[in-house]
Amino acid sequence: MPIYFDIEDGTVDARDALLAAVPDAEKRFDHCCKGLRKLLDDVNKHFPEAHYFVCSDRLGLDLWYPEHNTTLERNKTHALSDSYSVNISGGDY
Repeated sequence: MPIYFDIEDGTVDARDALLAAVPDAEKRFDHCCKGLRKLLDDVNKHFPEAHYFVCSDRLGLDLWYPEHNTTLERNKTHALSDSYSVNISGGDY
């Protein structure tokens, strides 16, 4: 059942609302971030330029930076992308 909050009155912020609705969200999010960091550390031992990127709201892993930003070059560097459609929106507020 959804939990609704009136955060505009200033008594509840987004974190409070999230943790009330999904109490272990912070722990689970931290676990996922640490797992991604460990994976990249392991991959970087073999491919020092490996990095994560977001394209079309999907998380990906490239083994190195492309020489030219073309589709062909991207295909040569791209190793993995999420198949679960995590939906990561890029950009700053």
